[in-house]
Amino acid sequence: MNKNDLRILKEAINRSPDNIALRLSYALKLFKIKEYEESEKNYQHVLKLDSENIKAKQGLIELYFAKGNYSAVIVIAEELSARNLTSEKILELQVKSLLRQNSLKEAQELYNKILERNPFYFDEELDSVLNDQEEYFDESRDGETGYGEKDEFDPFDDFSGMEMPDFITNPEQMFLPKMEPGFGGMAGQEYLKQELHELYLHLDLDNETLQRFDIKPTGSVLLYGPPGCGKSYAVSHLPYEFDIDIIPFDWNRISNNQSISKEFIIPFYFNMARLHMPATIFIDQFDQLPGMGNEEVQNTYMHQLLLEVDAMFRYNQNIVLIAATNAIWNINTALFRFGRFNNAVFVYPPDENDRKEFIQTLVEKHQIKITSLDEWVEKTHLFSFSDIERWFDTAIKKHLSAHFYKSETKIPNLQKSVLDQALIKCTPSTLYWFDRVISSSNESFKMTEMYQEVRDFVSKQK
Repeated sequence: MNKNDLRILKEAINRSPDNIALRLSYALKLFKIKEYEESEKNYQHVLKLDSENIKAKQGLIELYFAKGNYSAVIVIAEELSARNLTSEKILELQVKSLLRQNSLKEAQELYNKILERNPFYFDEELDSVLNDQEEYFDESRDGETGYGEKDEFDPFDDFSGMEMPDFITNPEQMFLPKMEPGFGGMAGQEYLKQELHELYLHLDLDNETLQRFDIKPTGSVLLYGPPGCGKSYAVSHLPYEFDIDIIPFDWNRISNNQSISKEFIIPFYFNMARLHMPATIFIDQFDQLPGMGNEEVQNTYMHQLLLEVDAMFRYNQNIVLIAATNAIWNINTALFRFGRFNNAVFVYPPDENDRKEFIQTLVEKHQIKITSLDEWVEKTHLFSFSDIERWFDTAIKKHLSAHFYKSETKIPNLQKSVLDQALIKCTPSTLYWFDRVISSSNESFKMTEMYQEVRDFVSKQK
């Protein structure tokens, strides 16, 4: 844990002591470095400001379990469960706390509920204690089943060698990593950062404000635009920026393991999110989902997706859905109405300021001597971020190749002249994408706001 991060957070809290988002972030970081007392103080301060704050209560459950205060864990967990605001992790800690207080039957009942909600759930400690109800809870019934007291018959013996994939038995492995420094690692794109901040605005508002403006914890956004302009890259920074769990949708990850049949893959991901609320599902290459481009027939997968998204909004589940696509013309327009994808954000090629900022980071990284970036900024018009990286990569390889076979003790730094030569042969890859959008024969797509936004963007270019 970066101590500087803690110092910055503490200074921010001193300036704004009633900022709930800052307090929660600070408390979580303190918990992770086992500063339990300070962490508890901050969680309790949040609850004084907002007595119904779910994140603070969930944080206290994990903290009290780590401290061994199992009674407190059970009390808070039961309160959340009664309001249907619990998660699989909280239920797990509640079961373990019940076991540590020798409340075996209650633990078994709750453990069964976890298994009902997630048949793939596994925890070595709980499974070793609670897997056999007859052994632990009702020894008087031994022999009544007809198998005898010492009968070793197990109808599942044939499957004893089957191991479930780690990402199912340990769902946290499915989440995107929390990479520092969040949006601080992104060059420019302030409009995109703002859109994503608004998507998670409910995380920073108190309950009174949420109720007054009828703000729901559910949201959705479709990111579209040319390849290499930062759609997926921006999403990769969200876990750290907002301290949230993001489940990346990967069609092949499950089907290739043959642990779940294909028709259950879409419900599987949404159920995973429900078990870990608040959670976010991220579907990259959204247009590649089966049936997505078929306007006439909604096949099984498309129908399941619509059902899951509709349910997510209908029941105000604490789930956010983010999708990204290059082939916007292939998206079924049934998804565009409000209540499915509430917003669509055009992630366009970096503008002059963004290109300048991004090129500057690469110049500093490679210690290139240059007085002005204006010429490069102008010549990279409509380049994507990936195009700019490809330009530098080409120049570096040319530079290394020119010096590798010389008897030099050290290869010199990259020169501006080498980058100038490499840039002559580079063209923006985004041009094909814009041509593909404008020339689309999909009449339904041409009636969307997205198509018009792309046309407006193209008309403004030089």
